[in-house]
Amino acid sequence: MSVDQDPPATPDQADSTAAVSDSAAADPARRGGWGDHVLYGGASYYFTSLIVVVAVMFGSQFVITCMRHHDAHKMDRSNLVERFAPWDGVWYHQIASEGYSYDPERMSNVAFYPLYPMSGRLFSVVTGLQTDVSLLAVSHLFLLGAFVVFSKYLSERPTQGVLKHWRICLIVFGLFPTTFYFRMSYSESTFLCFVLLAMYGMQRRWPLWVVAILVGATTAARPVGLAAVLPFWWTLWQQSSSPRSAAVKACLLTPVCVWGLAAYMLYQHIALGDALAFIQTQTHWQTRTPPASLLGRLAALVTLEPFWAVYQPDCECYWATAPPVNTPEFNLHFFNPLIVMATWLLVAFGAVRRWLTPQESLLSVGLLGIPYVTHAYHACMASEARYAAAAFPVYILVGMLVDRLPREAQAVLFGMMAVLMAIGAMMFTGWYWYF
Repeated sequence: MSVDQDPPATPDQADSTAAVSDSAAADPARRGGWGDHVLYGGASYYFTSLIVVVAVMFGSQFVITCMRHHDAHKMDRSNLVERFAPWDGVWYHQIASEGYSYDPERMSNVAFYPLYPMSGRLFSVVTGLQTDVSLLAVSHLFLLGAFVVFSKYLSERPTQGVLKHWRICLIVFGLFPTTFYFRMSYSESTFLCFVLLAMYGMQRRWPLWVVAILVGATTAARPVGLAAVLPFWWTLWQQSSSPRSAAVKACLLTPVCVWGLAAYMLYQHIALGDALAFIQTQTHWQTRTPPASLLGRLAALVTLEPFWAVYQPDCECYWATAPPVNTPEFNLHFFNPLIVMATWLLVAFGAVRRWLTPQESLLSVGLLGIPYVTHAYHACMASEARYAAAAFPVYILVGMLVDRLPREAQAVLFGMMAVLMAIGAMMFTGWYWYF
């Protein structure tokens, strides 16, 4: 198959294409350009983000701040913007305002990838805004972009026929409880925006070198950016005329797909004297030490030990040791394994039923698998639900399921999701261990 010519359609594909064409004729958003999707995505972003903003404002007045972490004592409680930057937000602010530093003996900000904090720094220089304001603004600008691109992506999915109302996926994305992280001064929204752009480029058959550059940008945003290489390879294979052609393109374009990570490593080598400093410093974030042998580590992962260790009272991973203690309904450490397992099952279901495209399935496997293999054991599953929130195909699957419910049930479900998202935002910005 050549790069510019699609293969002959099978009968099933022809029927699907016809269904999509019929849908396009009835839906102006599928015929039109980006304007309609700016409207749909922008409205979804605004109204769902308003819930988080109101929740943070409410929490700042009525939720007692947890003072167990030393950085919580430094927070200016009257500064609402600062409320959006707890935990890792402190590190991002330090990077944006002071730059990178590395001390092998303690936690160092080199652990955090540069695309988001450097974007915040640039935004501050251009606009003259304070660093904390700029970081929050950048996070929300990228989130707005993610909503718009997601809207366009959804309307043109090749498996559109299994989803009657694609806009419902925007609502699911906006209200999913763990997506409150995207509204914080965190790198999640930056990462997701570039992932969606790369996936949309694959969907629209943009030039492979353009998509490779977008994939490379994800590797400058978060460690799991490497997951986007998997769907890129699949797309490259699809658009190649022979295995030899695919191999040549892969050799030429794969280095482009990791330009962000490569540039960051080169910077660390020149400025800090250690190209792997961002990996070395991770040892200071460990809750427990992984097994010494590779076989022991593999056995722990294969037997899903990180999942069930969270519920063992005699284990250092026991969920009730994180505040608020003995309160599972407000403790994300209790729900982290459950949310991640549910996400895995949804992806498996969507892949088997072919509700997901091969690219979406591969991306989801990478986005879920990389954190589990590299992080889940020594961190006791902490933040795994936050990492899973970037696997946007899950919102498509949930949207497909919700789309089959009566409107009354949908309204109740969306209301519950909004409440849970608001609770998460209040707990997280109140410096509880809600990650």
